[in-house]
Amino acid sequence: MKHQTKDLFQKVKDLTRTCTVKTCSVKTEEGLLLTDAKQVLGRWNQYCSQLYDDTSADLTPLPWNIQEKEPDILPAEVERAVKALKPGKSPGKDGVPAELIKNCGDEGIKMLTNICNAIWNTGQWPEEWTES
Repeated sequence: MKHQTKDLFQKVKDLTRTCTVKTCSVKTEEGLLLTDAKQVLGRWNQYCSQLYDDTSADLTPLPWNIQEKEPDILPAEVERAVKALKPGKSPGKDGVPAELIKNCGDEGIKMLTNICNAIWNTGQWPEEWTES
């Protein structure tokens, strides 16, 4: 009996385990219960066919107004982005370090907001900004 406890517990588990009968049933559209495997399979086929039936011809397209203007960039958004700049980074091609931008104050934030909004509204980046 030594070193056979695992087998003993497995035998007890096998003997005391309750059996559950798995049934496959589904209801029809009328609410009747189907238990026959072929009928259940047919009902699932019918359900999936209805679920993925192409009803796009019944839908009318929604009117799209492409002329809606996006909201402008807020000064708070620019200020949050400026505060997130990491110190000690080497300046870009323009030679402006991040510390200078961070210390530009409210007037600098307003100027940066105006520049960002001009880029946002026109979709045109300054050519110098596209070069690294």
